[in-house]
Amino acid sequence: MLKRGTARRHVAQFYRQLALLYRSGVNLERSLEICARQTSSVGLRAQSRRLAEDLRHGVRMSDAVARIGAPFTPLHAGVILAAETTGWYEQGFEQLATWEEKADSLERQIRSLLTYPILVVTIAAVGTCLLLRFLSPLIADVVKQTGGEASLATRIVLLLGQTIWSWQFCLGISIAAVVLLFVGYRLMRNAWLKRAWERWSMYLPLVGRLLKKAWLIRVARCLNSLMKAGIPLVTCIELAADATGNSYLGEVVLRDAAMGVRKGERLSQALPKKQLSSAFIGMMAVGETSGRLPDMLGRVADLHEIELSNEIEAVLRGIEPFIITVVGGVVLLCLMASLQPLYSMIMRL
Repeated sequence: MLKRGTARRHVAQFYRQLALLYRSGVNLERSLEICARQTSSVGLRAQSRRLAEDLRHGVRMSDAVARIGAPFTPLHAGVILAAETTGWYEQGFEQLATWEEKADSLERQIRSLLTYPILVVTIAAVGTCLLLRFLSPLIADVVKQTGGEASLATRIVLLLGQTIWSWQFCLGISIAAVVLLFVGYRLMRNAWLKRAWERWSMYLPLVGRLLKKAWLIRVARCLNSLMKAGIPLVTCIELAADATGNSYLGEVVLRDAAMGVRKGERLSQALPKKQLSSAFIGMMAVGETSGRLPDMLGRVADLHEIELSNEIEAVLRGIEPFIITVVGGVVLLCLMASLQPLYSMIMRL
């Protein structure tokens, strides 16, 4: 996934505009200056001007893109290098724009899967805390006035009300939040930790399978764009390993496959069967046999994207009843705790 300061949609618009301007006969240097003025991304505006300045000094655009780095990637530099070799700048820019748009759509799907449950759980937790904050003192007063023995549900609610709003609990939550933020920051900055997370995230329940399928889609899209640009297959595989967002799988799956291709194997034979689905490898083998591997990779990506959308919807449909059940159980517990002292008082009348 994109971990850069500029959103993919801005990068996609940048390349789409470059293709349009180049098609209209505007040279690259002038096109970059126009894009810099029209983009709403501050970071991309600065990098576009750096690209234009490098072109004025005789630097090739592919070299300038590779040197500048974010928001550009090795994938961008590879496609632009192929465009410089063939002269097909327009097609190269269009392919990069399509790649970024598809990647952005895929990331938004994954983000929606993670955002919805977190949002619902957060709202439910805040609502429950507020409910306990105002309800537990009232329940304590009723229990004290009735003089009876509180039920288990009532004792649980009173204990939660006292604990949640105590300074020790608030301090513990604050410390835990700071630790989580620090760990998350270190995870993104430390290559070893990032690689470990990328490895173990594949085994998370529900989400792991979806993350692996999303990675397969990015691999297929990336190889499709690179091969259509005329880049040699081994170079395509190595660029895809860096551009598809999971360095662990890129190293284990793609770089090992590149070694096999160098030895004369087909790509479908060099790819490890354990990490990839049989449908993915089978359709790739069909594409190699027919001589239309780039087109088949595009179809594989489309097919897996449809499957991923359906699986995300199924997961969301399964999570929603569970969350509602948990929230309903907490509300029921609060109601039982509230009514039990009143019921005891009425029974003693």
